[in-house]
Amino acid sequence: MNQQNNMLDAQNKVAVIFAGGSGKRLWPLSTANSPKQINQTLSKKSMLVEAYNRALRLFDKKNIIVVTTAQLLKATRKLLPLDDKNLIVQPKNADTASAMCLAAMYIETLFPDSIAVFMYSDHYINDEQKFDQAILDAIEAVQNRDQMMIVGTRPSFANTGFGYIKMGKMSDHNVYKVDSFKEKPSHAVAQRMVNSGNWLWNTGIKVWRIATLLKAIKMADPKMYDMLLDLRTEIGGSNYWSKLECYYNELDAASFESVIATKLPQLYVLRANYAWDDVGDWLTIYKLGKKNKAGNVIKTLLPETEIKILDSKNSLVMSTTNQKIVLIEVEDLMIVQTKAALLVCKSQTTPRVKEVAE
Repeated sequence: MNQQNNMLDAQNKVAVIFAGGSGKRLWPLSTANSPKQINQTLSKKSMLVEAYNRALRLFDKKNIIVVTTAQLLKATRKLLPLDDKNLIVQPKNADTASAMCLAAMYIETLFPDSIAVFMYSDHYINDEQKFDQAILDAIEAVQNRDQMMIVGTRPSFANTGFGYIKMGKMSDHNVYKVDSFKEKPSHAVAQRMVNSGNWLWNTGIKVWRIATLLKAIKMADPKMYDMLLDLRTEIGGSNYWSKLECYYNELDAASFESVIATKLPQLYVLRANYAWDDVGDWLTIYKLGKKNKAGNVIKTLLPETEIKILDSKNSLVMSTTNQKIVLIEVEDLMIVQTKAALLVCKSQTTPRVKEVAE
């Protein structure tokens, strides 16, 4: 496909951005009311705005859907110029299975016979041009098959917090049958997978026809499918929200991979050619940040904030206040100061931050 820098002109191409997560591992900057995708975690723009602009390069504004929660609806509206029909509101965040299934039902009513690209509001993309090409290539591949296409990228290190996809037989250029999935492996297992060259990081981005997605949901989770049919009859009616709340109260939070994808007979993965990261914890923020000669990353929201560092290295210091911070002879620390709380932890313990998130 050679439309690399052109917006998709077809009316049956839809982008769906998931933006309802809580980002607990980035506490205290990320909170339930102001999670990582809403605030300025990596740059002057929020990750949600960056994700929306990314979609806007390829999709018409009216074909971009954002999935959020009731708790984040006001903040989402403030950040994005969205019409009501371009918002899917969940009563609460219940992981990706419920969010994607709800989106499938909603999109099928607005954009029948469409191809949908499901993406996320908290991803780091190092090369936007290569990202665009990967999405266009995935759409082209889906047009020729009645299957799901997942976008994967080459792992740059043995990350134990990501999901991995093993590539099977090549189907087309850079398109492979999915051999298997592996979620959050141990470091030793992750290292073996990286060394083999047969595994990709699962970016979570999925592309497929909505009709195919609904058939997959019906096959893998009939109860969920029946729920979607019931909700569809209530769209626009006075009972829709109360029914949706009842269903969400009954749902267990689960990933789309575990509920649907792993039960499907045949899946494909596109091996993309851009560097990707899920901005999931403070160690990721450190790795992506600009480091000084001592390996420290300093990020302040206010220009007057004073940070003094003496004989300290390989640490992250992030502050949203004007309170002075001093480091003396320390290393490998993640230090995050907000008006509400102060976090100090060793860099390798950042996954445990979610245990204390408020």
